Amino acid sequence: MSQGGQNAEHMATAQTAAFSVFEIIDRVPVIDTQSDLGEKLENPTGIVEFKNVSFKYPARTDQEQSLNSMPHAAEVSRKI
Repeated sequence: MSQGGQNAEHMATAQTAAFSVFEIIDRVPVIDTQSDLGEKLENPTGIVEFKNVSFKYPARTDQEQSLNSMPHAAEVSRKI
C-alpha cells in the first residue's frame, strides 16, 4: 500500500505540471503571426537602431530580459 501512496504523490505532481504546460500551449498570442494585415514597405532603406530594449515572457513576468548584448544597429535588409 505504501508504494501506491508514493505513486499517487508523483501522479499529482505530474498532473499539476501538465496543467501548466497545457495552459501555455493553449494560450492565444496577442500578435497574429499568420495575418497579412499591416503596412508593408516596398523598398525599405536605412538603419534600424535598438536602444534600451527589454522584454518579459508572458509566463515569466518576474524576469525581465535585456537585449543589450545584441548589435545596436543594422541595415534594414540585414538579418541579425
